[in-house]
Amino acid sequence: LTLSISIEEIGNYAFMGSKLKEIIIPKECENIVKLGLGVFEKCNDLNRITLPFIGSTSNDSQWFVDEEITWFGYIFGANSYENNSYYIPKSLKTVIFNNNKMTIGYGAFYNVTTLDTIILPSDILGIYNYAFYNCGASYELLNFGDFYTKDHKIETELSNTYLGNNICGELILPSSLEKINYNAFNDCNKLQKIIIPGEIKIIENYAFCNCEILNEVYLKDGVEEIGHDAFENCINLKNVTLSKSLTTIEFATFRNCSSLTSITIPEGVTNISIDAFSGCSSLESINLPNTLETIGSSAFHGCSSLESIVIPEGVTSIGSSTFSGCSSLESINLPNTLETIGSFAFSGCSSLKSINL
Repeated sequence: LTLSISIEEIGNYAFMGSKLKEIIIPKECENIVKLGLGVFEKCNDLNRITLPFIGSTSNDSQWFVDEEITWFGYIFGANSYENNSYYIPKSLKTVIFNNNKMTIGYGAFYNVTTLDTIILPSDILGIYNYAFYNCGASYELLNFGDFYTKDHKIETELSNTYLGNNICGELILPSSLEKINYNAFNDCNKLQKIIIPGEIKIIENYAFCNCEILNEVYLKDGVEEIGHDAFENCINLKNVTLSKSLTTIEFATFRNCSSLTSITIPEGVTNISIDAFSGCSSLESINLPNTLETIGSSAFHGCSSLESIVIPEGVTSIGSSTFSGCSSLESINLPNTLETIGSFAFSGCSSLKSINL
């Protein structure tokens, strides 16, 4: 079915139960046509649909008024976003939006688990809460504005209720955010690159944990805090640029990032905490700042590709098992300021030939 651009309205349940396999509503219908509730309800052979908007009518601004219909399942009979999954046909796998810009409304793809792919326009004006929560489809955000709460306020703290787990490719977060909340991108296994602006001050615990194909992270200057386990188990992470506003690398921040080959810790960091880079088995090069004071237990445990390291003057303590299992480590320079070396600090460093005190 390809809709004529002359049609202005399609009533409730108009094509209910039809055997349509593909539906195309042309871009030219964007500001003309109005779709009724359940227009395509029980179209159980439908595989692909192309639309210029979500819901009943077009909305080309970032605002939705309360009575506007913001959920994708409306055209399949869902009378609220909570009912999306019940009404959307299981056969539907691909959704394409053919307009130039749009807003993703509150609960748009909430709990839509059976889709495979959503192709969005290049410009997304805004994304409301629960837009992609528990959505099974892969999708990419090329250029988008701010995040919004249900009452149209700009969101400053990004949680996992906005984008779900299937966002793909590169993501540049908006400068209106101040914090990335706990678990916000945990298990986003299709995300490849993240750019975080300096206006975001805090990245909370586990924020990007288990993002298995994430390969590049860029934290712009201004980011002040990265929580523990924030990038743990990002096993394909190769390139990391850290903010110069950081003071601590927290517990297990990059633990088991087994593809990471080098890291520069910026000046201003005074503490590398327990397990911070533990299990980074490909790590060959570490540049430590002159401001560093303490290196926590097991901070570089199991960094089996590391061949040499220089601990800068000013460091007073190296924790237990800090470099244990660094089987390729051949030389290490220790500072005059060092006061304590913890138990098993260099245990299992089977290639160690030179220690300069």
